[in-house]
Amino acid sequence: MIDLERRNHEAHSKRARSYVEAGEFDKAIADADRALGISRRSGDALVERGRAREGKGDRNAAIDDFRRALEVQPNHVAARAHLTRLGEK
Repeated sequence: MIDLERRNHEAHSKRARSYVEAGEFDKAIADADRALGISRRSGDALVERGRAREGKGDRNAAIDDFRRALEVQPNHVAARAHLTRLGEK
């Protein structure tokens, strides 16, 4: 399906979420980056990349992604929840 929807950032974001849940963090980051290449304002892609970066142990990069998600989508619930969980505002 992704091949058919190469320009669909939502499809890449959803696959990134699946990779995060499977612990495939490098693949998740690659798909999130693809989604962001299509739509730089994809809060979901930023959150999934943040989750993957956190999974790889890069807390600071994860926080940056969650904060950026809130910049582009101020009401993004997941981004806010991850920042709160990490003790950030």
